[in-house]
Amino acid sequence: MPVLVFATLEYALHTINQLIDVNEAQTEFKGWFAFFTLAFLTLVLAANTTFAWRVHPEPDPEPGPDEDGARP
Repeated sequence: MPVLVFATLEYALHTINQLIDVNEAQTEFKGWFAFFTLAFLTLVLAANTTFAWRVHPEPDPEPGPDEDGARP
């Protein structure tokens, strides 16, 4: 899960950077193509991260001992 979150954030930052530098590409088409490709991949990663978080939530903590000290 942490790797998915990190990858999503990295792709989001890379997408923003590409948007800022879109006119620095060899051609305008390549600049915009790279931006939209990165934006799409960012959305896919965000969807996968959300799906993984919902399907595999954190486990419930183990119940503690009863009042008399015995485990359930």
